[in-house]
Amino acid sequence: MRIPKSLLQKQMVHAASVRAIWTLAFLVVYILNWQFILPEDPKALGLLILPIIFGPPMLLSWAITYWYCRHAVKCPYCRADLWSCGSGNFKARRMRVIAERCPECQVEIG
Repeated sequence: MRIPKSLLQKQMVHAASVRAIWTLAFLVVYILNWQFILPEDPKALGLLILPIIFGPPMLLSWAITYWYCRHAVKCPYCRADLWSCGSGNFKARRMRVIAERCPECQVEIG
């Protein structure tokens, strides 16, 4: 029994692409609506402006990873989450399979 590395790579790239598209789409909409979110004088917030600007997109990226990506990449034998077997990069083209075996059933990846 063996999990094809190409199949696992394809699943990881697809899940990472979905995460990147949704996160960047949210970021564009979020940036376009900053005038309604930020106060008149953003300098008054000081360093608190960084979590206001970058917090929601990062939270959305984490949520998509947690609720979608981890369930989109499954072992075909034991249905365990194989997302952790990848490199976890945000860019889909940089996503790589780094594990040698399924963490649950120990089936070889290759």
